[in-house]
Amino acid sequence: MSEYDVDGIPHFVFLDKDGRKQGTVIGRLPKEVLARNAAALLAGQPLPFQKYAGASSGVVAPDVGGGAASSDPRAHAW
Repeated sequence: MSEYDVDGIPHFVFLDKDGRKQGTVIGRLPKEVLARNAAALLAGQPLPFQKYAGASSGVVAPDVGGGAASSDPRAHAW
């Protein structure tokens, strides 16, 4: 992560032509998953990989909030 200044993981959300969510892919994924999902969207067919979790690292983020209690992961209040 530090070598490439990465601060997140890939998260793809596949939308149909009307903007409706059809599937989610998280993490490193094979090219085939992306290609087959894109082809299905173009053809108006169900995604072959509607929910796919690829490989991810074992890196654990440090506790920068000092244990602050918040149910909103986007809250940056200390």
